Amino acid sequence: MPDLKRLERLVEILRIIDQGETVTPKGLAAHFGITDRTIYRDILILQTDFPIAFDYERNSYCFSEGYSLKKIDLSLGPNCEVLSPPEFKKEVLAELKAMVGVYEKS
Repeated sequence: MPDLKRLERLVEILRIIDQGETVTPKGLAAHFGITDRTIYRDILILQTDFPIAFDYERNSYCFSEGYSLKKIDLSLGPNCEVLSPPEFKKEVLAELKAMVGVYEKS
């Protein structure tokens, strides 16, 4: 079962990529105090559900052109629930936990 630190790290990696920062395995490993190999595994997990690619010109991981976590579809209709930041974080962590669990079982 994945631990909370790992899930939080995955969310943070997504945030860093979404902000357009330079994202290299060595840089992320230093930021989180873990090995490059762990970062490679994290990126592979995230790539199963997010369009993450490596931009060789920038020497950085990035989202595919046009993709952003900031784009929210506000036309979901009257039955849409609006989540507060803590609830949203719980939802994202639950989704990532499910992703990691599926990935680890394969």
